[in-house]
Amino acid sequence: MAAKKVEKEAEKKVKAKATKAAKDTKAAKDTKAAKDTKDTKAAKAKATKADKDKAAKAKATKADKDKAAKAKATKATKDKAAKDKADKDKAAKDKADKDKAAKDKAAKDTKAKATKAKAKATRAKKAKAKKAKVVTTSGKRKTAIARASVKAGKGRVRVNSKPIEILTPVLARRKAMEPLVIAEAMNRLAKVDINIRTNGGGIMGQTDAIRTAIARGMVHYNGGAEGIDEELKDEYLRYDRSLLVNDPRRKEAKHQLGRGARKKKQKSYR
Repeated sequence: MAAKKVEKEAEKKVKAKATKAAKDTKAAKDTKAAKDTKDTKAAKAKATKADKDKAAKAKATKADKDKAAKAKATKATKDKAAKDKADKDKAAKDKADKDKAAKDKAAKDTKAKATKAKAKATRAKKAKAKKAKVVTTSGKRKTAIARASVKAGKGRVRVNSKPIEILTPVLARRKAMEPLVIAEAMNRLAKVDINIRTNGGGIMGQTDAIRTAIARGMVHYNGGAEGIDEELKDEYLRYDRSLLVNDPRRKEAKHQLGRGARKKKQKSYR
């Protein structure tokens, strides 16, 4: 009985030991399985994390690339815009320079034309002044001769370099100024100057020669135009023909048998 009991206890112990070994084996297996599962999960998580990291890195790389591409595109756009602006500014500057050059050339041409026109006008004016009408006439009375020069002026009349207004005597002055009074009344005197030189004869002879020279000069001057002043001529002839025609009368020479041209020696017998 005791042997059986010992045997039973030994079997129990063996069985317990086997059970424990089985449990330990199972626990080891479970632990190993759990560890494997955990390792698998960790590896899987690690792989997932690596994939995620790789994806994130790829995304970041792509973002960087996109950013770089965008920056490059932006830079290219800016460069193109800057180049276009530079080209536009250059074109505008070239156009402005061209316009300025054209304007300067036009101004220069205009100035040259103006200078040329001015020179031409000056030459024409000089030629006109050079070709301005000057009339020289003369008048005679007995042995007195007066030569008058009529040209454009301001209405000044001089006799032997003195104003005719102070010619003496008064009677001679009034007679010499007769053609001037008529010409002034017909608006012919204000734009002429008359210079008169006299020689020979006496005071009244020179006076008649002066009035004839003045009247002839005014008629032939005709305001600086061609031909003669018919209206003024008719007025002079109407007033006094001797204003335009020299008086041919002379003192008759002394004859023999007397003290003068006609006076004879008288006798009281026959």
